[in-house]
Amino acid sequence: MTAGRILPLAFAGFIALGMPKAAEGVAWPSMADDLGQRLGALGWLVAVHIVGYFLASIANGEVSRRIGTGSALVVAGVTASVSLIGFAITPNWSLLLIATVFLGLAGGLIDAGINAHVALHQSARAMGLLHASFGLGATLAPLLMTWLITSYDDGWRWGFAVLAVVQFGVAAAFWVQRDRWQAPTGEQHGAHRSLEGTAPLLASFVLITGLETGTGTWAFTFLTEELEIATGRAGLYVTAFFGCFTAGRVLMGIIGDRLTPRSYLTIGAAASLIGTITLLWSPAEWVTAIGLVLTGLGVAPLFPVLMLVTPSIVGPERAHDVVGYELGAAVIGGALVPALIGILVDTVGTNVIPTVLVIVAVTQLVVVPGRASGRASEATVGRDA
Repeated sequence: MTAGRILPLAFAGFIALGMPKAAEGVAWPSMADDLGQRLGALGWLVAVHIVGYFLASIANGEVSRRIGTGSALVVAGVTASVSLIGFAITPNWSLLLIATVFLGLAGGLIDAGINAHVALHQSARAMGLLHASFGLGATLAPLLMTWLITSYDDGWRWGFAVLAVVQFGVAAAFWVQRDRWQAPTGEQHGAHRSLEGTAPLLASFVLITGLETGTGTWAFTFLTEELEIATGRAGLYVTAFFGCFTAGRVLMGIIGDRLTPRSYLTIGAAASLIGTITLLWSPAEWVTAIGLVLTGLGVAPLFPVLMLVTPSIVGPERAHDVVGYELGAAVIGGALVPALIGILVDTVGTNVIPTVLVIVAVTQLVVVPGRASGRASEATVGRDA
C-alpha cells in the first residue's frame, strides 16, 4: 500500500480526533448536573486533558521508535475508545477525570503520529485536507450530541458511547493497516537532541495556536460585552470564524502545491494580522464580522503548512520527535493566550481582547513565515497527495 492509499485512514483518524472535546462542550451542562458538579468544573477536565495530550505528544518520537507508528496508533485508538466508554458509564467525577487523562494521552499520540507521517510522505494538499478533517469531526460531534441530548434521557452518555464505537472502528482500521505506517528513522535514543535549533519553530506553534484559540475563546465575549452586539448575531459571527477556519484548510487542500510553503505562511500570517486589526478598529458591526472572517481564513493554513515543512527543516530522522514537541508547544499556546486574555479582562476590561490578539498576530507575522526556509520550500512542494 502506498503512502497515498493510507490517506483515507489518516483523514478518518483526524475526524475521530476532532469529535470528543467538541461534543463535551455541548454535553457538559447535562454531565455536570448528573454528576453533581459546578459548571466551572469543566476547567479541570480541560486541564487534565491538556496534561495528557502534552505528555503523549512529546513522547511520540520515542514511542514510535520502540513499537512502530502503526502499533502506536492502534494502542492510542483503543485507549481513546475505552476512555470514551468511561465517559459514557462514569458514575462519578473521579472516573471521569481518569478517563479524560487517558483520552488526552491517546489524542496526543494520534495527533503527533499522523501529522508526522503526512509531513514526511505527503503534500500541502494532503496536509490541508487532514486538518480540515479535524474540523469536520469537531463540527459533526456537537450536532450528534445535541440531537441525542434533546431526544433521550441520559443522551450525553449515549453520545459518548457512539463516539467510542466510532473510535473503536478507527482503531480496528489502524490494526489492519498497522504495518503500512512507516516507522521513524534515526537513532534509538536520539530524541533528547531533537530540540536543538528548534526554538523558533516551537515558538511559531505557540503563536499560531494562541491566536487561533484566543480568538475562538474570547471573540463572543468581545462582541457581546464590549461592542454590545446581540447574542444571536454574535454567535453567527463566531460561527463564521470557525467556518472560515475550516474552509481555509479545505481551500489549502484544493490549491495544494500551487503555492509554496513560504507563500502560504506569509499570506496567512498577513491576513490574520489584518483581521485582528479590523477587530480592534471595529467601526461598524459588518466590519467586525469581516475581521473575524479574515482572521479565520488567515490562521487556517499556518499550522498544517508549518507541520508539513518540519521534516525539511529539522531532517526526516528527527521529524517524529519534533512534530511531537510542536504539538506540545501548540498545547501551551492554546492554553497560555486565552488564560492571559482572561487575566487582562479581569483587570483592564473586555476592550483589551483585540489588542492582545493584534500583538500575537504581529509577532506571528515576524516569526512564522521565516520558518519556511528556502530548503524547506523546495523540498516539500513536489510530492503528490
